[in-house]
Amino acid sequence: LDATHPLILWIRHRYETAAQRLHPVSATQIDCQTVGLPPGLYVYAAHRWTFSGLKTESQIAYKVARCSDGDVLSDQVSESVLAAIMQQGHPKSNAQSFVNDIDQVLDLHQQCEDALEESFGKALEEFEIENQNRCDIQERSARSFAERKQSELKERLQRFREAGKTQIIPATEGQLRKVTRELEVKLKSIQEKREGSTFEQVQLASGVLFVEA
Repeated sequence: LDATHPLILWIRHRYETAAQRLHPVSATQIDCQTVGLPPGLYVYAAHRWTFSGLKTESQIAYKVARCSDGDVLSDQVSESVLAAIMQQGHPKSNAQSFVNDIDQVLDLHQQCEDALEESFGKALEEFEIENQNRCDIQERSARSFAERKQSELKERLQRFREAGKTQIIPATEGQLRKVTRELEVKLKSIQEKREGSTFEQVQLASGVLFVEA
């Protein structure tokens, strides 16, 4: 299930409206073989990004950093690590006793946030380019369809006039006006999506990961 699935949206809504909300910070432990990482302390951050234009897209972005050397893991590795944590991780009791340098943890967490912020900017830029392309395609399609219908109706009107079927002409002219109005409405809607794309960036969760031998 992806982040836009109705079940996930319902669960999120239940948490957001519940009287007792989950705390967005966690301390979790997992076996090093499960995540394929060296043992040690890691820091993570997770965001939800939503982009709305002609289409709406939503995704979860993750970033993990290693405390031993300050290395910030790639997006792909970060996602796989946190997916494993969500499925097989366990809460780490009394986690604060195992964190020797809280300033380092906070600094690495900020690096994760900065990396996610940079990735969000790139994702937003890519979405806006894609949204423009989608709008261009939709506009061309709408114009092509309307022009084809208009041409057919105009030819039909010409035949009616030549055949002297004047009683049918008003209805056909009404159809022609309807096609024109529908095109105007469609183009206006596309233009609104082109100029009025929106985005949302939500900090979902942060915490520390204890990868154990």
